[in-house]
Amino acid sequence: MSTFLVMRELMLQLSRLFSLPITGMKLPGCDLIPGVSNYCLREWQEIWSICVNNKLYAIYQTVGTVVRNKGLSRHESVIINRH
Repeated sequence: MSTFLVMRELMLQLSRLFSLPITGMKLPGCDLIPGVSNYCLREWQEIWSICVNNKLYAIYQTVGTVVRNKGLSRHESVIINRH
């Protein structure tokens, strides 16, 4: 399928999604942040899970925050992460 057709189909799906009736309910944008963040992490994880041949995938299989030991120097951190 050509890129044009894929984009056209995506635009049609989005137009159907946003054709919902508009209501007078007010919703602060900050209420959407956790849902959007979780959605982005799920999408990123799906893409990352496909990249099993990536060298970093061997170290970090899941997407998200990485806990780093602040007590290590840059040199020590590089050595640990290379093994």
